[in-house]
Amino acid sequence: ATGNMQFIVSGAGGELRSSSVRSKMAARNIAAWSPQPHFLIVQIEGDSMTVQPIGIKAIQVRDSKAKQVKLPLVVPRQNP
Repeated sequence: ATGNMQFIVSGAGGELRSSSVRSKMAARNIAAWSPQPHFLIVQIEGDSMTVQPIGIKAIQVRDSKAKQVKLPLVVPRQNP
């Protein structure tokens, strides 16, 4: 649906939702999320990008099954 393009959206600095995002993650092509306020450190080296969320407390990123995602996130280059 995205033409082999990956997006990273970080909006955790705003108001948190009262409902869970996890119930519709697959349908909305959301791979992982964190409800904690944070910012992102993004580093690109060669064909690889790492994304590390940073906050006051340790950030927990979860997938749609509530499994913890290993950090930093490593995003390899996608070939078209």
